[in-house]
Amino acid sequence: MKSMKLIRTPSTTAGHRQGNNMKTKATKAMLRELCTICTRNEAGQHFTETSSHWEALEAAGLLAIHRPVHETTGIAYGQQDWILEVTDEGLEIVEANPELHPA
Repeated sequence: MKSMKLIRTPSTTAGHRQGNNMKTKATKAMLRELCTICTRNEAGQHFTETSSHWEALEAAGLLAIHRPVHETTGIAYGQQDWILEVTDEGLEIVEANPELHPA
């Protein structure tokens, strides 16, 4: 995974992936979601059903999504089998912004 530099501004955290021109801005709502996101919530719902920002968080390099592929057939499993992981960059943001954690 490429590294990402994060610059803190009053209303957003802006990131830039080195090596390309893709810029992604993470809003406070996205970062609040980053603090609580998990593969399945307590009700058993998958993050693709409950998260509004998982794609943007992944694009920003704050989440990594494992999308398994069947070893024999090479066919990708469905979204319900995807597993997410908060990246080191994402963990740094979560730890540096306790005000975004749920009360």
